[in-house]
Amino acid sequence: MNKMENNAETPELLPHCLAHGIPYWSRVSPRTIASPIDRLPYLAGLIEHLAPIDRTLRVLEIGSYAGASAVVMGKALQKHHDGKARLYCVDPWFHPPYASCDFNSERLFRHNIAASGVDDLVVSIKGFSRDILPLLKPESFDLAYVDGDHSRHGAALDIRACMELLRDGGYLCGDDLELQHEEFNGLEVPENGSVAVINGTACHPGVTLAVRDVFGRRISAVDGFWAQRKTDGWQDVKFTRPNPDWITPLFSMQHESTARLLLRRIQKEQWTNVVLYGAGKHTQTLLPWLLKSAFLSVNICGIVDDAKTQGALCGIPLVSRDILSEKNIDAIIISSDAHENVLAEKAASWGGGIPVCRIYKP
Repeated sequence: MNKMENNAETPELLPHCLAHGIPYWSRVSPRTIASPIDRLPYLAGLIEHLAPIDRTLRVLEIGSYAGASAVVMGKALQKHHDGKARLYCVDPWFHPPYASCDFNSERLFRHNIAASGVDDLVVSIKGFSRDILPLLKPESFDLAYVDGDHSRHGAALDIRACMELLRDGGYLCGDDLELQHEEFNGLEVPENGSVAVINGTACHPGVTLAVRDVFGRRISAVDGFWAQRKTDGWQDVKFTRPNPDWITPLFSMQHESTARLLLRRIQKEQWTNVVLYGAGKHTQTLLPWLLKSAFLSVNICGIVDDAKTQGALCGIPLVSRDILSEKNIDAIIISSDAHENVLAEKAASWGGGIPVCRIYKP
């Protein structure tokens, strides 16, 4: 029996993982992955394309939390550069301890790094980036990944500081640039780092505004991941997305924990018949975990999608909204992370009073 199979038999995944040296990843409480992992292969792609050198590569991360992006960078450095590197992770780690055990985010970061086998590369630096970055040597890093303060002011400070820390030819990149400035279409948006829904897209306006303040133009970005290369100024990057076969399994536990939490919610509410709303990547990934779970005690009667009404996913048919009147549906399950707010509002408008269940923001 492998470690992942053993997880399926354990009611509480977090304490089990801590006790058995297994990395813990989850998009639900206690949450250790904040952004979709679909973005992480692009980060690994930049690591892969760092030019081979005779010295030790130096990579800087601003905002590490529980270590998901650090693990991907560490694994990529091992895979493509024989581990001849140091990864410096800067984070205040002031997040409160998780309720299920006496384990705060700093301890969980250290646990995940060690359990993933990249602790020999990682140097953790506890503190706020505004205090730490000025102490680092200029032009001493080959790549800097910015995912810390998401406010306009804070993100701009981090980006500008990292510009000074990169060697010529190095990569400056970051997360959560879901929209570029011109896509706001003149709307006033929050600058404080909060998530907002702009023109139907969940985004981080503070990051967008910071990027605009620093670069003054649209920059290269894909799926919320952005990057620039320091060479005769700052140049756009052509992204490559490595085959995720070695990345995706690192975080498969997040789908197990999400499925388990959702099924417990369904049991608590005593729902018998439900439909999923959304037939995108999220459903394609989560549905197999739901169907094979030992906790499954509900009929998934169909999948409603705005663009698709024919076909099936894992044997569950794609259906129209007419199913709500044809069958006694107890709840509409929103199956999306990036678009959960938007889909929940839509489902509430056409659901006829049927309860709408959101997975990530119940």
